[in-house]
Amino acid sequence: MLGVYPLLAVIALAARPIMLTILGVNCALLIADIIKRRLLSRAVIWYFTMIVEPAVIPVCIGLIIGRPLSYIGTEVKVWTVGFLLDILIAMAASATALIILIRGHIRVIDKRLPAFSECSPERLRFVSVRRLVCAGGAGTAIAAVVFVPALLMQLPSVAMFSLMFLAGIFCPAFLYFSIVGAAGAGIDMLVLSVFLLWVIIEYLTVLNGCFRYIFFSDKSKGRKAVLAILCVVFPIFGFIYVFYTLYDFSKNYRIDQ
Repeated sequence: MLGVYPLLAVIALAARPIMLTILGVNCALLIADIIKRRLLSRAVIWYFTMIVEPAVIPVCIGLIIGRPLSYIGTEVKVWTVGFLLDILIAMAASATALIILIRGHIRVIDKRLPAFSECSPERLRFVSVRRLVCAGGAGTAIAAVVFVPALLMQLPSVAMFSLMFLAGIFCPAFLYFSIVGAAGAGIDMLVLSVFLLWVIIEYLTVLNGCFRYIFFSDKSKGRKAVLAILCVVFPIFGFIYVFYTLYDFSKNYRIDQ
């Protein structure tokens, strides 16, 4: 087993308790938000959910990918029922995470709080963009720190499986190696895609901050469209531009109240 496989195998054994814990915490957060309106928009809770929740969906996908390892040696009936239950739990945990994320993207701040009750519209937009930038930037950085080492660890494995695949293509006698190589490379890419998905979901928070500024500004529709496309296609540009938005907000708009 190469790269991140040993780690996935260990975590897969505890997949169901992990997913049930995630589901329980998310349900508690949603219920608390219903009882105490806009609780999830409070600064500490909002930052926590917007940084942590994007990892839930990739984590659940990764756990489901590795979960069959824990059923090795069990009967087909037990394996089927258990794995189906795991999938349902993962879907429920992912759904609650998605609801919290969508809610957090829409209601960034609680405007009813005394700190915001008398703020100008520009000040409210500035605070919203700043929160999105900080949470999205921190989350994306954390996800990237995990993704890059995983990518480096898997490169030798991908290269080996690719060579095995080519060996079978050019020499029919090694067709078996080609099949194994294709399967191994596919699994490698699937694992890396899970980590990449985490980075993408975190970056969506940064994009929200960019879009809120772009469509609020007095730029032409053409410039707005170009800037929005650049932020989507080139994440590095998005990171640079989003910090410019904070500077431009504080310089050109009234955000003192």
